[in-house]
Amino acid sequence: MRIRRLVALAIVTALLLSAMPVSAHDPHFEINDWGGIDNPYVIPYDPTVSFAMYAYLSDHDTDAIALDFKNAGDQLQAQLLVPICGKHYLDFYPQMAIVGPGLPVPSDLKTLPFDLPTGMGAQIIEMDQPDANSKRPTLYEDIGATTFYTAPEVKMKVAQAGRYYIVAWDKAGQTGDYTIATGYKEQSVSPLPYVLGSIVLIRANHWLHRDCQKDPGDPAAMVQPDYKNVPDPFLPPATAVATTAATMSATAQTQ
Repeated sequence: MRIRRLVALAIVTALLLSAMPVSAHDPHFEINDWGGIDNPYVIPYDPTVSFAMYAYLSDHDTDAIALDFKNAGDQLQAQLLVPICGKHYLDFYPQMAIVGPGLPVPSDLKTLPFDLPTGMGAQIIEMDQPDANSKRPTLYEDIGATTFYTAPEVKMKVAQAGRYYIVAWDKAGQTGDYTIATGYKEQSVSPLPYVLGSIVLIRANHWLHRDCQKDPGDPAAMVQPDYKNVPDPFLPPATAVATTAATMSATAQTQ
């Protein structure tokens, strides 16, 4: 039964991948803790390409992603998302800041959990608030089969070439999973086997740090994703294929 479910999931994923050039972000995971603005995770590609950065805020954590733009006037695009996971993240409202030259300096720097680099400003983005019926706005991402709580999408032209940062934190110090979607150019960057293995992981909810089927008050609801079999996008394709098989096998064991 486990094998059948895995095969079915792999077939569906393969079919969905045929639509990726026009409908999906390239997925990447916070396998090792991303540092703050002084030690960010650097996206080593064209920052206008679409990426989905799957990450986790631990207790009073700050995560920073660095984007290196080659041209003034290039478009920086980003959106902060929180996955719906049972009742776990009903009250999880992390924040995101775009940091870079040409942006205004906040009037109260205490709103930022980090020091602004010299010559830079910041735009702070809050999660969308509930409507009159106490329902948070949501977005469904079909490739990963995940529904998210949303924040406003940022679209801006960078003032100059250079490094910009996307920083995520929770001002209340809460912990939780989140995703940052960046870029707008839907094109393949990572090897296809890596993307396939990653989507299998996402669709099985194995990147989450919560068991969505359990009550938030249950200590057993806290889980730790096992990324040891996530294929490395920098591996040669032949090696990535073998690693993807290991990823899919590990996923099957917990289905």
